[in-house]
Amino acid sequence: SFENEGDTLTGIYRSVKTVEQDGLEPGTKRDVNIYTIETSDGTKYGVWGNYNVDLAMSVIEVGTEVQFEFNGKVPIDNGAKTVNQ
Repeated sequence: SFENEGDTLTGIYRSVKTVEQDGLEPGTKRDVNIYTIETSDGTKYGVWGNYNVDLAMSVIEVGTEVQFEFNGKVPIDNGAKTVNQ
């Protein structure tokens, strides 16, 4: 799991699905992509998309080996929350 800056996840990109979640503004909804990555030991992880992840993954084909690196958290909503970057 991504807990410390520099943590990585390497595996095969298996699929993407779009789910609806609450938006940042009360009462709004937004679609978010979840990318399934399977590691060499067969464990499957879901990586939630954001602008940068979605942009990078838009040109990668299912079945390709990928690597994600955790770069820390960034504040959102005027610092009330943080999200992974």
